[in-house]
Amino acid sequence: MLDSVVFSKHCATCTKHYSLHGVTEELKKYKCVKNYKGTSKAVEAAGLVLLLTRAPEHYSVSIGTIISDDDSNGRAKARHVVNGGQLPDYVEEPKFLADPSHQKCVLARSVYNLASAPI
Repeated sequence: MLDSVVFSKHCATCTKHYSLHGVTEELKKYKCVKNYKGTSKAVEAAGLVLLLTRAPEHYSVSIGTIISDDDSNGRAKARHVVNGGQLPDYVEEPKFLADPSHQKCVLARSVYNLASAPI
């Protein structure tokens, strides 16, 4: 199974129309691509929650394990509502594993910063 979601905070058609005509003139009916109102930082976590929720509904599968970078925001949102997250009860909470190559980069960056720090 392969799935993806695209969020957009801006729509070029809306922006152009309202900058030329103002809010008072009605925009013709069209397919606006703006579908996200949160912060840019939270968009990845919102996508994760949507994909986890959509998997059982559309594909009859449950995602049990996610291998990712150490995104604490995504981990926090991918919990059940009763645990402070945004997942409905019928969606399995995934187990998170850290990507080994990401862990190496984080460790290497920390060692480099320590080695290049002034004495």
